[in-house]
Amino acid sequence: MTDTDPNGAIVKTVSESMILQSSGLVRRALTDLAGLQDLGLQVNRRKILILDDEEAFRTVLAGIFENEGYSAHAMESKLEACNWVIANRPELIISDINSPGMNGFEFLKWMKANPFTATTPVMFLTGYSVPRTAVEAKKLGAADCLHKSYDIGKLLLRIREILGEK
Repeated sequence: MTDTDPNGAIVKTVSESMILQSSGLVRRALTDLAGLQDLGLQVNRRKILILDDEEAFRTVLAGIFENEGYSAHAMESKLEACNWVIANRPELIISDINSPGMNGFEFLKWMKANPFTATTPVMFLTGYSVPRTAVEAKKLGAADCLHKSYDIGKLLLRIREILGEK
């Protein structure tokens, strides 16, 4: 809406109906965004990379994380993951320790030595004895080390803590 001030200058004014119209557009945009997420499209969701040599394990974890609203990407090879991590910047990496090629500790050392990835948290899920393995993992800079026979609720809680979520 256009008006003039006392000096005759043209002034744009905002009417109540314009504000209501704008808030309706915002509401529609938020509804569209939720609809895109319902369709499975990734809309600025936090990325979690899952590294494990067991395909079934990767698939189950990815499904759980996707259902929780994260963008989950699963890979077998830690060597291939090195390039993916730099290109995609995940907020968290969940890895096993024992795997063919590069093991989890070697991957973590690479992550910490690389300035582009040094601050990305890495959490280990392992079938090994956790107390001894966890101490070594923590010394290398891992965010945590849990046994693969995890409680999914505790795992999700720990992920939220690492990511600074409530």
